[in-house]
Amino acid sequence: MTDSPPGPEPEGDEMGGMAENELCVDLQALAMPDESDQMQPPAVGDKVQANVEGTVSRIEGDKAYVTMSAVNGQKVAEAAPAPQDEEANLQQMAASQPDRY
Repeated sequence: MTDSPPGPEPEGDEMGGMAENELCVDLQALAMPDESDQMQPPAVGDKVQANVEGTVSRIEGDKAYVTMSAVNGQKVAEAAPAPQDEEANLQQMAASQPDRY
């Protein structure tokens, strides 16, 4: 158990997923100077401001989806493709199996 105080409950799903309005950003991209001008990453519950650069990847109705390319001037690593759901995996496996009749 850690000595840090409990933070707000995570908004993602139970498996550690992200909430709909969450961004995944490298901690060092959000680091701010402390009282002695040492760069410190934020802690859970801290308010942050960031300059996000990106490209509009699609538009659906009145919503634009942006693929981030940099946060505060630091390049963002490309996200791994989302895993397929279990049903899609089973269908793919079934389609690749030869018939045994």
